[in-house]
Amino acid sequence: MMLSELGEPENPALHCRVALEELSPGGQPRRRQAIKDAELSLGRNERRELMLRLQGTGQSRCFPLRAARLFTRFASVGRSALRLSPDSDSGLSSGSIQLLLSDCPPDRLRRFLRTVRLKLATAPGPGPAPFRSRLLGPRPQAFYTISPIQPEDLKPVAATGTQDTTPVKRPCLQEVRDQSGKASSTKSTVPRHRLQLPSPKPQLSKEQARVLSAVLSGKSIFFTGSAGTGKSYLLKRILGSLPPKGTVVTASTGVAACHIGGTTLHAFAGIGSGKAPLAQCVALAQRPSIRQSWVSCQRLVIDEVSMVEASLFDKLEAVARAIRQQDKPFGGIQLIICGDFLQLPPVTKNNQPPQFCFQAKSWRKCIQLTMELTEVWRQTDQTFISLLQAVRLGR
Repeated sequence: MMLSELGEPENPALHCRVALEELSPGGQPRRRQAIKDAELSLGRNERRELMLRLQGTGQSRCFPLRAARLFTRFASVGRSALRLSPDSDSGLSSGSIQLLLSDCPPDRLRRFLRTVRLKLATAPGPGPAPFRSRLLGPRPQAFYTISPIQPEDLKPVAATGTQDTTPVKRPCLQEVRDQSGKASSTKSTVPRHRLQLPSPKPQLSKEQARVLSAVLSGKSIFFTGSAGTGKSYLLKRILGSLPPKGTVVTASTGVAACHIGGTTLHAFAGIGSGKAPLAQCVALAQRPSIRQSWVSCQRLVIDEVSMVEASLFDKLEAVARAIRQQDKPFGGIQLIICGDFLQLPPVTKNNQPPQFCFQAKSWRKCIQLTMELTEVWRQTDQTFISLLQAVRLGR
């Protein structure tokens, strides 16, 4: 996946799981196809019609986007749905098509839905051709990737105050009585909550973009930096760029875990305090629920890693290899570790000197890349920043 210099994706495609449903005129699914590794992309054909292309499992289908409804209630957890109106070009004589999206990187899903909404509002393309010309003429074959959102695309939408989603109206029959007392059936609509997609987030700095690029390339990385360099902000952007499935978010303390919407490292590992011998820790992690968490984990995020002891890190690495039955470092799990070793140290008893996790025997073989954020965003006074840096280093 190519990233621009400021960390924004150049490839507008969305990679996720897709369930393709063909709906009857009454809105009931009559045919369903699941695609585990699908790619959705926006484009136009030679008639400049707005198209949605679905690729996966050796197939490629294009659907016209003359009208679409977006369901965005669960976009923050990587799930959404697009309902496309029936069209003869899609191969359906009646009914509509619904795409159920899951396991999407949340930030990328928001950008994709926002692009769909803005393109439909500002540049939907020409209307459908007459039926006779579509029947006798060749079907559009070309597909050109759609251009990114331009500033002029935002002006008409901002002027009209259009929201990012369209409320879904469902016709239903409601019995009412007129003045004569006779019962009659009229159509009404079920009110739907109007959801608004968030506006684009600020662009990452160059060093933050390099960290994000390394994470998306699959490398196990530790990134650090002083207070105010954007570690927490970058970590949230990383979590928004990763598929929810297979990504486990943890922190060394409960407060830090709540801050990033995860759990504690001890709760995920299932080995208690980690003080027990390695064989006992492996036995504790063999419990069905804990073992399933280890096996399904593909990416492990650890925040505030400075409070993790070296011995605990070594035990976690050994437990991961034993449970997952892989000899790769940390059982083949990609590590995304964040923290500042000049802040909070591990808690020790009897005034014993702390052993940081970078002093662990398995640290060097588990961490492929170490990166430091140096640009301070919280303060602007350079003199004050230099004083804070001196205090951080104990000078």
